[in-house]
Amino acid sequence: MLKAWFTGTHLGPLMGQPATGRKVSYRGMRTSRFDSDGKLVERWGSSDELGMLRQLGLADQQS
Repeated sequence: MLKAWFTGTHLGPLMGQPATGRKVSYRGMRTSRFDSDGKLVERWGSSDELGMLRQLGLADQQS
């Protein structure tokens, strides 16, 4: 499992919302499955998109 922090500045449209210029930081993770030959056959990921939208002021803090 790979855990990561994502950081950036909202400079362009996101999910139909115009840029806010705000900086964001949120977490994500990825899990991969390999076959017996070591070939990547599946990959799953998850990130805190609601947390990112809250930081941008695009989601209610109580959602």
